[in-house]
Amino acid sequence: MATLLPLLLKTSLALLVFSLGLNATLQDTTHLFRRPGQLARALLSMFVVMPVTALFLVRALEPPAAVKIALVALALSPLPPTFPRKALKQGGRVPYVAGLLVAATLLAVLLIPLSLELIERNRNMPLQMRPAAVLGLVFWSLLLPLAAGVAVRRMAPAFAERSAGPIANAARPGSVGSSPGRAPTRDHEVRIGAGLVGGVD
Repeated sequence: MATLLPLLLKTSLALLVFSLGLNATLQDTTHLFRRPGQLARALLSMFVVMPVTALFLVRALEPPAAVKIALVALALSPLPPTFPRKALKQGGRVPYVAGLLVAATLLAVLLIPLSLELIERNRNMPLQMRPAAVLGLVFWSLLLPLAAGVAVRRMAPAFAERSAGPIANAARPGSVGSSPGRAPTRDHEVRIGAGLVGGVD
């Protein structure tokens, strides 16, 4: 079960992103690249503010090693596991959500290994990860499902419109592979987010 859970959680994330793609167009995926100001603010918050905050908490609280790694892994994950669903539910527009997903995952290939190396040197934490490994994770978990959803929408828009909602509901963290009626837990989100940077099994 311990080896099956990460696979189920990554499948959940991939389905969430696929459902976002079913509502997006190819133009939506490049939305933020045409708006550098919005992109810069979003990336500053994700790749500077969040990691710095995580390091401050690690330094101030001195939690156990596993908690330290989980905090840093979540802070460096390209996006929170439930980002697409929550962002849209709170009024975010599909072009912004899809554009941020693409921009963040592409930049994560370079920024995550660099950030992990800097943190490891300064905090003596075993966090190294090669860019190729990050690329593999974000490609299979984020970029490929998004591209597949966009392609389905282009070829069968009516099917995409009907399917996006049910797929998103079925893919909520805790739904894939869960027992009927079992509610998602915060631990599910922690494990997905940490798994994206390889910090926690």
